[in-house]
Amino acid sequence: DEFTDTRIAGGPGLAGTWESTKTEINRPEEWDIQAFEGDGLSFTTPAENDTLSLEFDGKDYPEKGPNVPEGSTTSARRVNARTLELTDKINGKVVDTSQLKVSADDKTLTQTIHNAGQKRVLIVVYDRQ
Repeated sequence: DEFTDTRIAGGPGLAGTWESTKTEINRPEEWDIQAFEGDGLSFTTPAENDTLSLEFDGKDYPEKGPNVPEGSTTSARRVNARTLELTDKINGKVVDTSQLKVSADDKTLTQTIHNAGQKRVLIVVYDRQ
Protein backbone atom coordinates (compact mmCIF):
# COMPACT_ATOMS: atom_id res chain seq x y z
CA ASP A 1 0.00 0.00 0.00
CA GLU A 2 1.18 3.54 -0.72
CA PHE A 3 0.08 6.75 0.99
CA THR A 4 1.05 10.33 0.15
CA ASP A 5 0.30 13.11 2.64
CA THR A 6 0.83 16.87 2.52
CA ARG A 7 1.36 19.13 5.52
CA ILE A 8 -1.47 21.64 5.80
CA ALA A 9 -0.51 23.23 9.14
CA GLY A 10 2.19 23.25 11.80
CA GLY A 11 5.74 22.07 11.62
CA PRO A 12 8.71 21.64 11.51
CA GLY A 13 9.49 17.93 11.44
CA LEU A 14 6.63 15.45 11.92
CA ALA A 15 4.60 17.71 14.21
CA GLY A 16 1.71 19.34 12.37
CA THR A 17 -1.50 18.57 10.53
CA TRP A 18 -1.25 16.27 7.53
CA GLU A 19 -3.82 15.51 4.85
CA SER A 20 -3.85 12.49 2.57
CA THR A 21 -3.46 13.44 -1.08
CA LYS A 22 -3.06 9.98 -2.61
CA THR A 23 -3.72 6.44 -1.38
CA GLU A 24 -3.11 3.26 -3.36
CA ILE A 25 -4.22 0.00 -1.80
CA ASN A 26 -2.60 -2.99 -3.42
CA ARG A 27 -4.51 -5.73 -1.66
CA PRO A 28 -7.94 -6.84 -2.79
CA GLU A 29 -11.00 -6.02 -0.71
CA GLU A 30 -13.92 -8.27 -1.46
CA TRP A 31 -17.61 -7.50 -1.01
CA ASP A 32 -20.38 -10.01 -1.53
CA ILE A 33 -23.64 -8.22 -2.32
CA GLN A 34 -26.87 -10.22 -2.32
CA ALA A 35 -30.61 -9.51 -2.38
CA PHE A 36 -32.20 -8.98 1.04
CA GLU A 37 -35.94 -8.98 1.80
CA GLY A 38 -37.99 -7.22 -0.84
CA ASP A 39 -35.78 -4.66 -2.57
CA GLY A 40 -33.00 -4.53 0.05
CA LEU A 41 -29.38 -5.66 -0.15
CA SER A 42 -26.98 -7.50 2.11
CA PHE A 43 -23.29 -6.47 2.02
CA THR A 44 -20.77 -8.97 3.40
CA THR A 45 -17.02 -8.44 3.75
CA PRO A 46 -15.71 -12.03 4.11
CA ALA A 47 -12.22 -11.06 5.35
CA GLU A 48 -13.75 -9.15 8.26
CA ASN A 49 -16.75 -11.43 8.86
CA ASP A 50 -18.87 -8.27 8.62
CA THR A 51 -22.46 -8.07 7.33
CA LEU A 52 -24.86 -5.21 6.74
CA SER A 53 -28.39 -6.09 5.61
CA LEU A 54 -30.78 -3.23 4.89
CA GLU A 55 -33.73 -1.96 2.93
CA PHE A 56 -34.03 1.41 1.18
CA ASP A 57 -36.58 2.90 3.56
CA GLY A 58 -34.42 5.43 5.44
CA LYS A 59 -34.49 3.34 8.65
CA ASP A 60 -31.31 2.52 10.57
CA TYR A 61 -30.07 -1.09 10.28
CA PRO A 62 -27.33 -2.53 12.52
CA GLU A 63 -24.03 -3.64 11.06
CA LYS A 64 -22.86 -6.99 12.46
CA GLY A 65 -19.37 -8.38 12.90
CA PRO A 66 -16.62 -8.93 15.47
CA ASN A 67 -14.84 -5.63 14.69
CA VAL A 68 -17.89 -3.40 14.21
CA PRO A 69 -18.09 -0.57 16.77
CA GLU A 70 -21.04 -0.89 19.13
CA GLY A 71 -23.98 1.26 18.05
CA SER A 72 -23.05 1.16 14.32
CA THR A 73 -26.03 1.55 12.01
CA THR A 74 -26.64 2.42 8.37
CA SER A 75 -29.65 3.85 6.58
CA ALA A 76 -30.08 3.75 2.81
CA ARG A 77 -32.02 5.22 -0.07
CA ARG A 78 -32.01 4.73 -3.82
CA VAL A 79 -30.88 7.80 -5.74
CA ASN A 80 -31.66 6.15 -9.09
CA ALA A 81 -31.50 2.69 -10.70
CA ARG A 82 -27.67 2.58 -10.50
CA THR A 83 -26.92 4.68 -7.41
CA LEU A 84 -27.46 4.17 -3.68
CA GLU A 85 -26.80 6.55 -0.82
CA LEU A 86 -25.79 5.10 2.55
CA THR A 87 -25.51 7.03 5.82
CA ASP A 88 -23.35 5.45 8.53
CA LYS A 89 -23.89 6.36 12.18
CA ILE A 90 -22.43 5.41 15.54
CA ASN A 91 -24.82 5.86 18.45
CA GLY A 92 -27.03 8.04 16.26
CA LYS A 93 -24.26 10.43 15.15
CA VAL A 94 -23.50 10.55 11.39
CA VAL A 95 -19.90 9.53 10.69
CA ASP A 96 -20.07 9.40 6.89
CA THR A 97 -22.29 9.32 3.84
CA SER A 98 -21.43 7.16 0.82
CA GLN A 99 -22.72 6.89 -2.68
CA LEU A 100 -22.41 3.54 -4.44
CA LYS A 101 -22.72 3.77 -8.21
CA VAL A 102 -22.68 0.84 -10.64
CA SER A 103 -21.25 1.58 -14.10
CA ALA A 104 -23.46 1.30 -17.18
CA ASP A 105 -21.63 -1.90 -18.22
CA ASP A 106 -22.09 -3.41 -14.70
CA LYS A 107 -18.32 -4.03 -14.42
CA THR A 108 -17.33 -1.46 -11.78
CA LEU A 109 -18.73 -0.11 -8.53
CA THR A 110 -17.58 3.33 -7.45
CA GLN A 111 -17.92 4.29 -3.79
CA THR A 112 -17.63 7.99 -2.94
CA ILE A 113 -17.28 8.55 0.82
CA HIS A 114 -17.94 11.89 2.50
CA ASN A 115 -16.62 11.73 6.08
CA ALA A 116 -18.47 14.01 8.51
CA GLY A 117 -16.62 17.26 9.07
CA GLN A 118 -14.17 16.70 6.19
CA LYS A 119 -14.00 18.63 2.91
CA ARG A 120 -12.21 15.97 0.87
CA VAL A 121 -13.89 12.79 -0.33
CA LEU A 122 -12.51 9.27 -0.61
CA ILE A 123 -13.22 7.45 -3.88
CA VAL A 124 -12.86 3.67 -4.05
CA VAL A 125 -13.38 1.73 -7.30
CA TYR A 126 -14.20 -1.99 -7.26
CA ASP A 127 -14.04 -4.31 -10.29
CA ARG A 128 -16.59 -7.11 -10.67
CA GLN A 129 -15.04 -10.56 -10.60
